[in-house]
Amino acid sequence: MQTNRRYLPFAIAGLAILTIFLTVVAGAYITGNWIPTQDSVISELGICLQDDVYKQTPTVPVGTASLQVCGMVNGTTNLVGVLYLYHDRNRKMVESRVLTLSPGAFFVTLALPVSLEEGSYSVSFSREKITRIESVFTVQ
Repeated sequence: MQTNRRYLPFAIAGLAILTIFLTVVAGAYITGNWIPTQDSVISELGICLQDDVYKQTPTVPVGTASLQVCGMVNGTTNLVGVLYLYHDRNRKMVESRVLTLSPGAFFVTLALPVSLEEGSYSVSFSREKITRIESVFTVQ
């Protein structure tokens, strides 16, 4: 009987570690940050002039203070990632936002810290630090 008691602290520690691991995995699954069968992808990404009509435009007027980023998510699960807006002259990041996107068309309004100046810009969506899709547009 003494031999079994010697292993009791190790068994308790093992159960505690297993419980913590399962809690973290369940929490990530419930919040949508981890989906083992994630199948959604962004098939289209661009800029729309309105937030209710899915029609992308290649140009935006100078002085724009907010952008409507739009696109299409194909699949059956939510897609979590980061949306970046870059000024392509020096690849300077203008804005970024963490998003959870549902399947179908999406519209995201970016209120910009400064009005856009003339030039080329890009908007991209990254997941797990990998750029999945990128679109270029011009401000003129």
